[in-house]
Amino acid sequence: MSDSHYETLGVSPSASRDEIRDAYRARVSELDPETWKGDASERRERAASVNKAWNVLSDPFQKERYDSGIDDSISGIDDIDVDIDEVDGATNGTGGGKPARGAAGARGIVRTRITPTGLTLAPTRSRINALSVDVLVIIVLLFGLNYIAGALFANPAVQVTINDEVVSTTEIKDSTAEAVRQVEEPKAKAEWEKDNPKAKPLKDNDVQVDEVDVVPGTITLIFQLITLVVALLYTVVPTVRTGQTLGKRIFKNKLVSVDGTNVGWSQSLLHYGVPIAVAVALALLGAVVAIGMILWSIWDKNGQGINDKIAKTFVVEV
Repeated sequence: MSDSHYETLGVSPSASRDEIRDAYRARVSELDPETWKGDASERRERAASVNKAWNVLSDPFQKERYDSGIDDSISGIDDIDVDIDEVDGATNGTGGGKPARGAAGARGIVRTRITPTGLTLAPTRSRINALSVDVLVIIVLLFGLNYIAGALFANPAVQVTINDEVVSTTEIKDSTAEAVRQVEEPKAKAEWEKDNPKAKPLKDNDVQVDEVDVVPGTITLIFQLITLVVALLYTVVPTVRTGQTLGKRIFKNKLVSVDGTNVGWSQSLLHYGVPIAVAVALALLGAVVAIGMILWSIWDKNGQGINDKIAKTFVVEV
């Protein structure tokens, strides 16, 4: 006699949904193909049983029917949070039982699409539109903070540029711009000529001296950290409360856990914190990398960006 769904997950019939969910996640972790030591076919069978048990016990209606002895639950294995290969049951029509070629691939293997039970992944265009809104909001916040930093903490300085390359930037402090220029321009020329011994002699129009405003490095670092915190507050807090940032709310998307439940603080922080931290730390290059991490969902078979995989989340339709 096969195990009951409760035995499959290792919980009692009186277990709460949170306990059932935790047990399901534990079984899924045990069935991870990267750590599984047993036979592959046994893993697939156990995965199917675990997934069926979760589909039934996580749904109050199906659970009630199951507890009453009426088990008409679904038996598919397309919702489990592990990378399972599902063998295509179709044959080539010769009676030999060999997998059919075509959409299933030359060997008849179908990659299981892992999605939360009863939910639909958000369309790519909708996700990109929501991302665009959120990125725009964060950029506005970034420029606003940079403006504040410049208005409050910028100091006048003399900047020497040679052949479009900034050679030196010196704060004026207790002197005048002209006095600093008279000292720094020849020093910058000498330094440039030392670094470029094979270059042609400098002409007057090769050297440009400007008076600029600069923000001290310590203040810049502090405002980078403030930018990180503000961006996380904008994304993480509303996501924990509703599953939606402003962009997701406008385009009717929602961030959920792999089991379809609402995300918590740790998942929301990982989902948004990783790309935001990369963007803040590496400036323009970091922004490109961060957006690439998110847009990886376009090519991923499960519609997950790299940040989704790290946080174990999905973006679904509301």
